[in-house]
Amino acid sequence: MVSMVDTTLHIVDPRNPGAVDEIVHLGDFWDEASIRKHKDEIIRLNQEITRLFQRAYRFLAAAKQVYDDWEAANVEAMNFGMANRKAAELIREIFGSRPVSFTVGKERHLFASAITPDGMVNYLDTIVGPCKKKYIIEGDPGTGKSVLLNKVAMAAIERGYYTEIYHCPLNPEKAEHVIIPELSVALTKSIEPHTYIPAPEDTVIDMDEYLDPEIASRYAQLIAENEEIFSSLFERAIKFIGRAKEKHDALEVFYFQNMDFDGISKLCRSTLERILGYAEEVKQVS
Repeated sequence: MVSMVDTTLHIVDPRNPGAVDEIVHLGDFWDEASIRKHKDEIIRLNQEITRLFQRAYRFLAAAKQVYDDWEAANVEAMNFGMANRKAAELIREIFGSRPVSFTVGKERHLFASAITPDGMVNYLDTIVGPCKKKYIIEGDPGTGKSVLLNKVAMAAIERGYYTEIYHCPLNPEKAEHVIIPELSVALTKSIEPHTYIPAPEDTVIDMDEYLDPEIASRYAQLIAENEEIFSSLFERAIKFIGRAKEKHDALEVFYFQNMDFDGISKLCRSTLERILGYAEEVKQVS
């Protein structure tokens, strides 16, 4: 297996340099003398980008705090006994009589969505879409959607199935989607800011059904306020991320104008040849 990682924003240090990992340094192809002429502008832009991202992160952190308060109100009104019964029923429906396996299934944790300058962007159509059976989990924050997904994921792993668990970018501890490729089964949460429109053949599970109406009504105004505040804070964070991207685009111009792209093209071709060579080595071994 060969993978390539862009470390521009996500720093990844090689664990086994030379033996397994290799750094491809595109800085070898820039005109340093020309770039240094713009040193002050580059430093200023980098500082501004840092400030804008810091502001965005503060607003996202504030949005999460409001979201947590929103959740807490619903947790108080939630009948988790009924939610647990629904989870057990769903597990029986998906796995039937298949027993727990002697071999634990592999699990992979990923992200299907990201908070970007364009808002929340996801690729659910390419991840959830191909699955033949889809369960769309709806419900307000705090109604146990992630708990339900975790229970199904654990049941799949215990039965030996390879399972993909996709997490929330705002709160990475929470599961957002679960895919069981061998069964062509997908379970996905549908709630702002990442919604999934169900098709007629999809199964929709509404966790709001397990809220106590009397208790929920006490917090109706609080929940409405939290929803409004959360949306405002989240949108504000997106604006700062967008402004950071504008500054980053301006920063890239100084480098783009001073790169040896012919040299990079040659490096690309030689790197591809080496990757294909590794593939041949694997074929010979297998």
